[in-house]
Amino acid sequence: MEKKTVLSRLLALALVAQSFAQQPAPRPSPPAQPPAEAGDEEIVRITTNLVQLDVVVTDKGGRQVTDLKAEDFDILEDGKPQKIMNFSYVSAVTAPSPAPPDVASSPAGAAAPPVPTRTRRENVHRAIAVVVDDLAMAADAFVPAREAIRKFVDQQVQEGDLVAVIRTGGEVGILQQFTSDRRLLYQAISRVRPSIRSIGGMSAFEPVARDAIAAAGGGGRSAPGSDDRPGSRGSADSNAGGALARDAASFQAGNVVVPLLRALGNVVNGMRELPGRKSLILFSPGFALYNPIYNPPDLPLIEARHLSNLANRAAVTLYTVDPRGLAYTGPTAADPMTGLSGRQIGDRMSDRSRILFETQGGTQFLADQTGGLAFKNSNDILPAARISEDLKGYYLIGYRPGGETFNRRFHKITARVRNRPDLEVRTRTGFFGLTEDEMRRAPYSSSDRLLLALMTPFAAQEIGVQLTPIFNNLPGAGSFLRSMLHIDAGALTFTPETGGWQRAEIVIHGVLFGDNGGVSDEHRRSYTVRLRGGALKSAQEHGLDYVFNMPAKKPGSYQFRVALLDSVSSHVGSAGQFVEVPELKKDRIALSGVIVNGVADTEGSPGAAARSAAQAQEGLVETQDPEATPAVRRFRQGMFLAYGYVVFNPRADKATGRPRLAAQPRLFRDGKLVFAGQETPIDTQTQPDPTRVAAAGRLQLGTDLPPGDYVLQITVTDSLAAPKRNTATQWIDFEIVK
Repeated sequence: MEKKTVLSRLLALALVAQSFAQQPAPRPSPPAQPPAEAGDEEIVRITTNLVQLDVVVTDKGGRQVTDLKAEDFDILEDGKPQKIMNFSYVSAVTAPSPAPPDVASSPAGAAAPPVPTRTRRENVHRAIAVVVDDLAMAADAFVPAREAIRKFVDQQVQEGDLVAVIRTGGEVGILQQFTSDRRLLYQAISRVRPSIRSIGGMSAFEPVARDAIAAAGGGGRSAPGSDDRPGSRGSADSNAGGALARDAASFQAGNVVVPLLRALGNVVNGMRELPGRKSLILFSPGFALYNPIYNPPDLPLIEARHLSNLANRAAVTLYTVDPRGLAYTGPTAADPMTGLSGRQIGDRMSDRSRILFETQGGTQFLADQTGGLAFKNSNDILPAARISEDLKGYYLIGYRPGGETFNRRFHKITARVRNRPDLEVRTRTGFFGLTEDEMRRAPYSSSDRLLLALMTPFAAQEIGVQLTPIFNNLPGAGSFLRSMLHIDAGALTFTPETGGWQRAEIVIHGVLFGDNGGVSDEHRRSYTVRLRGGALKSAQEHGLDYVFNMPAKKPGSYQFRVALLDSVSSHVGSAGQFVEVPELKKDRIALSGVIVNGVADTEGSPGAAARSAAQAQEGLVETQDPEATPAVRRFRQGMFLAYGYVVFNPRADKATGRPRLAAQPRLFRDGKLVFAGQETPIDTQTQPDPTRVAAAGRLQLGTDLPPGDYVLQITVTDSLAAPKRNTATQWIDFEIVK
């Protein structure tokens, strides 16, 4: 057991003192019932009994056509018509993503950020990975790329969407970056900037210096016999300047193209297990499918074909975006034209046009092979509405394969609509003749399953785990997360010992995922749980609460995930939450995490709630109400919800030496504001440390509030601070049950 911390003592005192002094708690009104949720569909399947494809049909304006029937389609495998066995149209359209809450009643007009909603697998309709090739993009392409991605998130992300913004430079994590939390997405977008490893400055459109041309010995053409396959350079470059540009492009390809395609393969593999309509939007200046620097020279084409096969197997559609926009390939003031002949100038411009065409050919290939679209040669680099329209749904069409289908060769798929040449029909171009069983990987080891549970955006359900991370900072100890875990002990494997004892062996692994999915910090330990008699029965019925500290050395926003492994059964459970570690050295207020506890009535219970909140931070504890604890956060209708937190760095009044703070609670369900409490002052007169002010309050959960997931958000205003630095918010989610 760890000793009681300063935070827990302050919270206990604050809860007891302020709960008795408050007026009767306000009661929120019931929210509107949420809409019915769509089911999950398995998009692409290739088995001995069924080949199933997703097909998108659009008109000339890019709008989806959704009223077709099975008899309107022809499906061909290697040119041979196939009989359609399964047919349906699957819609991925949901309600627009909730806007930030109305802030008219916020303290001092402060705009509190929107609270996140819990991500559940059954609620996900679309998974979208936005991948930025920051190793190859030129510096001037990053600003329009950031603006385009932010516009897409602002206008097109819906409820039921999981989105990730991933950069190819540096350490890359995949699954843990998929989120429905706009705060995480905006922060990831803000980090889309030139990489220190970027070689995007070596673009084929950079001017070639005169001394470099002279050193190369003037003009001249390369040897005959150039390759004429798709994406090749045809007859080769026509002068030394073009040769240098080609060499620059070759160097870029050798250091970026194959690593890029393999990185995309990792993203696609990471998306394989995600539900819903899956797409990958790639921002990249592209690559040539054929490059003489390689051995074999068509290695980029081989890698691109492998990637497209992975994407088709994982049901991921690729959309590619050329961030160069409407590229100009003619002469500019930066080009050293003096002393060059007209033919040399023409050859150079021709070479630039050829390079543009070839590099766009690589990304066009990926889009074509996976049924997506390539956006290029336009200053509207990412037409967000066009992609959103393309992702709104698809036809799910299946046919029974013949015996020759599974000969391990590539089979071309063609889909078309009869008697409608005005429609565009897109699907995956084909697949290799291997069944899903043949493609299935070997079973995961226990360690692999634990790591996968850490990375997935969904909770692993074999062992129920609930996570409550509370940010705190102590003098001398620094910042950390006091992490409360509630573990379903009934799902653990207990083995008998002498004396009636039962033992379970578990491993707990916590990870903070930071920028681009990299690991900022981690904590892993093995534990032995030994119980017997009534304690064992209670744990198996109500669960175990355990607390551990996770270091949080650097300020920033993180995905915090914890996974638990039963060492005997190899079953796993996991949970995760967005956490923000504030910079306490800055001259502005910040909040600790919020601790909540259930209170049955108004007489004496707040003190019990405070003691329970404090005890729950010290280790495995027993409580009278095992559901309404800070770790479980499951409260009955009609209960009082007591909450506590600490305010760091408030400004002090010069006359009294005391801060002037006020707080407002808000309650949300499914991202929608259902209750906004009154702004009330925080008592700072009895605080032992005016730089760390403990605060508390309570709400009564009305009996008319429907069961479901809720979020409590606290906004604190410092009236002595400057207007732009006078507010801080914190939130915690919980569940209401009957």
